[in-house]
Amino acid sequence: MNTTLDALLMTIVGGVGTLIGPIIGAGFIEFAHQWLTSLADVHPIFERWIIFFGTVYILVVIFFPQGIVGFFRQKFIFRRKMKKHLPQDEKIAG
Repeated sequence: MNTTLDALLMTIVGGVGTLIGPIIGAGFIEFAHQWLTSLADVHPIFERWIIFFGTVYILVVIFFPQGIVGFFRQKFIFRRKMKKHLPQDEKIAG
């Protein structure tokens, strides 16, 4: 069951519907898992790292519903549209 939750979290954090999204999500989740596991020596609360992953899942669903890749893609497309609608002299300066 732990592997299924990891795969689901990797996909949702990275971004559903893209190839690079789950890869980025996997890197993020594996890094966080290793980091939180190493922090278990500092404080016993970090032994319960699955609680932190649950919190990350909730925050991603609320603030990044498209995942990390979808968020940056949307931000990039918005900037491109804004540059397209600027007058020509502002495009050169900006």
